[in-house]
Amino acid sequence: MILVLAVGVSVLVATRPTRPMRAVTAAARRMRAGDGSARVMVRAKGEVGELGAAFNEMSEHLDRMEQQRKAMVSDVSHELRTPLSNIRGWLEATQDGVAKLDPALTASLVEEAMVLQHIVDDLHSSR
Repeated sequence: MILVLAVGVSVLVATRPTRPMRAVTAAARRMRAGDGSARVMVRAKGEVGELGAAFNEMSEHLDRMEQQRKAMVSDVSHELRTPLSNIRGWLEATQDGVAKLDPALTASLVEEAMVLQHIVDDLHSSR
């Protein structure tokens, strides 16, 4: 009976410190699977608690970075769409015979292309 009790207490004592590590591992796997909201409940003190807190900070940072990336892609898409639409619209109009490709229209199309080039150059230099 004492042996069974000793084994039970030993198992309980041995698994308790590993529980926070398993929680961090599980959250890391959820994050790898695409769950950007993966966080760990931090109850432990000391190094294990610091690990959990650091994991949560990293997870929050990655989540913010993903939100910023999505916002940037949306902004860039919008900025590229306008000059592209203008160029395409005028070229289709000339192709259909609705507009004539005169020097003023050519200058306007070149200006729109320069806007696109400027946006692309800004994106390239900000890498």
